Amino acid sequence: MLKHVSLLLLLGLAFCHDEPKNILKLTDDTFEEVLSTNPYVFVEFYSPWCAHCRYFDPLYSKVSTLFSENTPQVIISKIDATVHLEAAENYDISAYPTFKLFINKEPIDYTGPRSENGMINWIFKKINPPAWHLQSLDTVKAFLEDNKLAFVLFTTHGSAEEKIFEETAKTLEGSYYAISTDPEAAKEYGVNIPQLVVFKHYDDGKAEYKGEFNESDLTEFIEKHQLPWVMRFEGKAIEYVFGKENPCLFLFRKEEDSQYDELLQHISKHVKGEIFMTYADLWDSINIRLGNSIGVSPDSMPMAFIWHSETKKYMLSGEITEETLLQFLQDYKKGILPIYYKSEPVPEKDYDDNIKILVASTFEDIVYNSSLNVLVQFHAPWCGHCRTLTPEFKKVAERFSGTESIAVAMLDATKNEIPGHEITKFPTIKYFTTENKEGIEYNGSRDAESIIEFIKNNTPTQKQMKHDL
Repeated sequence: MLKHVSLLLLLGLAFCHDEPKNILKLTDDTFEEVLSTNPYVFVEFYSPWCAHCRYFDPLYSKVSTLFSENTPQVIISKIDATVHLEAAENYDISAYPTFKLFINKEPIDYTGPRSENGMINWIFKKINPPAWHLQSLDTVKAFLEDNKLAFVLFTTHGSAEEKIFEETAKTLEGSYYAISTDPEAAKEYGVNIPQLVVFKHYDDGKAEYKGEFNESDLTEFIEKHQLPWVMRFEGKAIEYVFGKENPCLFLFRKEEDSQYDELLQHISKHVKGEIFMTYADLWDSINIRLGNSIGVSPDSMPMAFIWHSETKKYMLSGEITEETLLQFLQDYKKGILPIYYKSEPVPEKDYDDNIKILVASTFEDIVYNSSLNVLVQFHAPWCGHCRTLTPEFKKVAERFSGTESIAVAMLDATKNEIPGHEITKFPTIKYFTTENKEGIEYNGSRDAESIIEFIKNNTPTQKQMKHDL
């Protein structure tokens, strides 16, 4: 592995090397020499007291083992930036861990995911050409046979498309990009030059790029085709859906109900990748946050759900069949589905200490469609300010408990969504009066007397008779 490093340097490092054998531990004295004698050096600047660094150690060890066994020209190393200050200062290290790849001594900041595969893929992309150059039909055939997924640009050598494709591939995950300049290869696969084609050993097997040849549109096309039409909700699916806000059809079902996964596979042949599809068991511990986030309960499985963004969510009502799913997708495409708003179940008790408990499904009837003036505190269970306000809010509720025209209410805004009221701070207090159903926001002091005075001043029928309140 370290054939480019002098024997004297290795002996000097041996005494300070307490890491796994494949990780080279650097010092201020050895740092520049290692960079000068090795074309590729990947460095972790770390601190012994950094919990993130310690957590990362096993993963980093696996990365170093892979490179030492398969690509020994890449040196995987680390340096204690709290001791070896010269190296840390030279490269402006201010956080731990910080990773940098040095190619012929030139540093590149690591921008990939903090995962084993993410780091390995990122390094490989930096030290290898972004796309393989296939010079003959035989090499194209071999490449397609070896890769279950491949993006091949058929073009002429030195074309503008070739340059744009390589620049795009540099920024993307994976090593399945290739360029063929052999006219026989283009003829064999029935494409006109220039043409980008994705080949897959699954789904539809092949798709041609039809858009303009620019990095933005190419990236969108490649990211869409990097994933199968249907897959379990994990890893890449999470990033594609929530990281990039791509529309997704979820089918939530119990793990043993595999017939629904087969149904999705069947549906996908009709949809042909127009919308990504995934399946998940909400009873699985890793999916609890998913259910809470979009506002669906495991008790409701099986269910179908389309997510496009926080404000574009749709639920299929009724039985899940091929016909209902296809209709659901068709209605989504037409833009005629009603938006789904998450709601807690209707509480068994309407009141708690004179405070009316609201949920999303009861909000409209109680706040909008009644003759009540309703003061609502939108709160979050984890909010310290909300907990501090609670005793004062109870005093307000007690004060108006005998007034039939006024209700004091609370709603958990983390578990209930109200159209037109996107709550971004907690607590938020709004007064919905018979004359103003959009709500008057309260921004005064958070004490009972101030809130009571606010209600008196804004209750329509009592503005001239405050003493009656």
